[in-house]
Amino acid sequence: MNNEQEVLKSTANDKESNFYKILDIAKKTDPAVKDLISSLNLITQNKEIITEYIDKLQRAIEAHPDDASIMTVDQFLEAHPEIFDTEKSDTDIKVLTHLTLPATALTNLLKQFLNNPQRLESPRRNRITIEEHYLTKDSIITYRSDDAEYTLTIERIKELFAKRVQNGSKIFNFLLQKLNEQNYAENTEFLLSELIEAGIYSSPDTAYRGLKTVLDKLMRIHVEGRVKIYEGRKQKEVFNTKAPTIMTRTVSYNKCTAMLPPIIRNYAAYITILPRWGYTLQSENAYMLLDYIYYLARQNTDKIRERGYFTINLDTIRQHLGLPSPEEVQKGNYNKLIVKPIEDAIIAIDEKQEGNEFKITPVYTLEYKNIHEYLDGYLEIKMGGVSFEYMEQRAIQEEKRISEVQRKTLPPSKKTDKKED
Repeated sequence: MNNEQEVLKSTANDKESNFYKILDIAKKTDPAVKDLISSLNLITQNKEIITEYIDKLQRAIEAHPDDASIMTVDQFLEAHPEIFDTEKSDTDIKVLTHLTLPATALTNLLKQFLNNPQRLESPRRNRITIEEHYLTKDSIITYRSDDAEYTLTIERIKELFAKRVQNGSKIFNFLLQKLNEQNYAENTEFLLSELIEAGIYSSPDTAYRGLKTVLDKLMRIHVEGRVKIYEGRKQKEVFNTKAPTIMTRTVSYNKCTAMLPPIIRNYAAYITILPRWGYTLQSENAYMLLDYIYYLARQNTDKIRERGYFTINLDTIRQHLGLPSPEEVQKGNYNKLIVKPIEDAIIAIDEKQEGNEFKITPVYTLEYKNIHEYLDGYLEIKMGGVSFEYMEQRAIQEEKRISEVQRKTLPPSKKTDKKED
C-alpha cells in the first residue's frame, strides 16, 4: 500500500467502504486513477479537506452503484461534479467559476434554433435540411452526421417562432446545467431565485414570466432520432421516439420542475464547461459565441493540449449566429448585418471576461476588398487557466481510451511483435 492510500484509509478511520474497494480495483486496471491518486498530494497537508472529499465520493458511489460498477474513476468524477462542491477544495475552483453541462449536436442545434428560428445553417453541406409537413404545415428540421440523426418538428413556427426566443439559449443551458448537477434525474428542479443569482433575470417577476415563455415554446419543439453508442468495442444504434423538448413542466414564483426527454437525458456525447459569468452577457450573439467556443473546444482538446489554441472560421460563426449570407445582403449593409454583429459579440465577451480563461484574436485581412475575403478569416481561441486544464485532461483521457482500445483490438501476433521490440 502506498502513502496516498494509507492517508486515505487513516482519514476515514480505516472503515471498509465501496470507495476503497473500487479504488483498489480501478488503480490496477485504469491508468487514469494513478493521475487521480497523484493529484491528491494535498491530503498530506490538510486531512480535513480530503475527509470531506472522500465522504462525498462515498455517498455518490452508494447513490449510483450502476455508474460505479461500469465507469472508470475519472468518468465517475466527471459524471458527478457535485462531489467537488466544497469551498475548501482546490478542485472546487472549477465548480465555482464554471458550470458543467452535456454538449451534443442536438443540444447545439436546439440553441441555434432558439437564437434564430428563421435561419439554420451548418458549415458542412447537406448536414441540415428543412421541410414543411404537407398536412400539418409543421416545420421539420433534420440534422445528419456520421454518429447521429436528429429531427426537430416545430409547431406553429410562423406564429410562435417568428423571431429569436429571448434568453432561450441561456435557459436551455441552465436546464442542461441542472440536469448534469442532478445526475440526469427524470425531473430537473431548481428555484427561480437561482436564475436571478446567475444573472439571467433581474427580478422574481421577470424570471417567472420569462421562464414560462421559454419552456412553453420548448414544449412546441419535438425531438426524435437515432444515436450511435459504444459498449466497449461494440457499436449499436439507439432510436428515440418523438417527444417534446420539455415533456412536462411546473412553474411557480418559487420553483420550477421540468422533464427533458430521454434523447437529451441519456446520450451526452461530451461534458464541457462554460464560464458562469456568461449568463450575465446582455448580448444574445455574445452568449451564443461564448457557448460555441466551449462546444468546439471540447471537440478540439487535442489541439488545445498540443499548442494551446484552436481556430474557428468567421463564416462558420456567421452561420452559427444566424446572420444573413452575403447573397442575402445588399453591398452597403455588409458591415451592419454581418461584420458588426460578430465584432460586437467578441468585444462584449472580452469586456465581461474574468481572469485569463481564453483570448480571442481575430485573424483576417484588415483591408479586405469584399465580404467574402473577410469571412475567409478566423478567430484564434487561446485557452488558459481552468479552461486549459480541463481541456488538457479531457485530451489525456481520450488518448488513454484510444490506446486501450487499440491495445485490446491488436491481433495476438502484433502484440507479441510489439512486446519483443
